[in-house]
Amino acid sequence: MAGEVLYADLKLPGASSQPPCLASGQTQPQCPQWHRPALRVSGVLNLLLLLAVIALSVFGFLCNQEKVPTKSNKPLETTSSTKYGNSCTSPATAAPCPCLPGNGSCPMNWLRHKGKCYYFSRDTERSWSRSREDCAERDSQLLLIQEQEEKDFIHHQAGARYHWIGLHIPAPGRNWTWLDDSPFNQTLVSVSGSMGQDQCVAVDKSRFYSDSCSSLYEWICQKEAKK
Repeated sequence: MAGEVLYADLKLPGASSQPPCLASGQTQPQCPQWHRPALRVSGVLNLLLLLAVIALSVFGFLCNQEKVPTKSNKPLETTSSTKYGNSCTSPATAAPCPCLPGNGSCPMNWLRHKGKCYYFSRDTERSWSRSREDCAERDSQLLLIQEQEEKDFIHHQAGARYHWIGLHIPAPGRNWTWLDDSPFNQTLVSVSGSMGQDQCVAVDKSRFYSDSCSSLYEWICQKEAKK
């Protein structure tokens, strides 16, 4: 018939003819009593899960930030935790740590302390004159000690083995003399042993000892750190 609209109910196989939670003969849905509490619990669990995901994301971000090196204008250096503070040092029983390039830097395998670089020969022994030559080849000189703090540092690094330093008797009748002719402070450096011609001084962890300059010891070179 023209102008008439036909309506038909579409029923799928297995589909119920009643709306969810609607019992037979009822006009309003009647859901089980546990339905709403279950929805509330589900909502709380979802919220807790979301908060846990956010917390893990923030924690991961902070951990990654700690691993990223920060920029600094200070020179790179390897430092020790000893009382000598800003020194590039290692225990006396171990090989010296390398000083990295930068302002106030030292060559590889040298120790940096208070603006100076120190080279300790390890497992190699020479006479005093040959030790002096080695230092010259390294653009440095045998160690000259001028202050108490430097003296303490050298004792700490020398350990139980004697090392030649730049202190000797240059001629008969002369007193102990530094290689650069700087004043000798007997209170600062008290030398034990004989005193005479062809006598040179070596240092260990506790004292300064004089011996024949032809004796074989390890040695310490010294020079200013690069600015």
